[in-house]
Amino acid sequence: MVKIIQSERPEEHWAMVDCCDRSILDLGCAYNDTDDEKTRENKLGTPQYFIGQKPSNYLGVDSFSKDIEDFRKEFTNFNFICDFINSSEKILKYIEDSRPQIVKSDIEGAEILFCGIDRLKFVEEICIEIHGPHIEKPFLEWAGGLKFDLVERAILGKHPNISVLWLKK
Repeated sequence: MVKIIQSERPEEHWAMVDCCDRSILDLGCAYNDTDDEKTRENKLGTPQYFIGQKPSNYLGVDSFSKDIEDFRKEFTNFNFICDFINSSEKILKYIEDSRPQIVKSDIEGAEILFCGIDRLKFVEEICIEIHGPHIEKPFLEWAGGLKFDLVERAILGKHPNISVLWLKK
């Protein structure tokens, strides 16, 4: 069964993620729509959503420097890195350095880079936004090869080519 989600608000878009007392790597942690200042003003991003669940460790990575600066001021006990994800090696480095149990990824088409990684130590769950069926099929084949099973698939109602996948080992 495919679930339909209607928004990119974290409580709906990433509802399957429970990171209480668990470590999470949040790739693509900046606000979901840079044109929507209300989202930013109301602090409705994934850092607020996940840190509000009280994770044991949180690392947020995004290329939008203004949001990263603001997150660093707001969440002084957690880590934020301003970086553009453009290689499998970068993703693997963040995974190996932060040792997350959960990886959340919303990196706007660059999620195909996961397919260049041959190991995911420590990672028990992946929650990822996929930007098109041309990425979803190879991603699921890659994840299956690393013993991840698809638990849930959701479609973003207003953008039917965008899906959110939740996978577990």
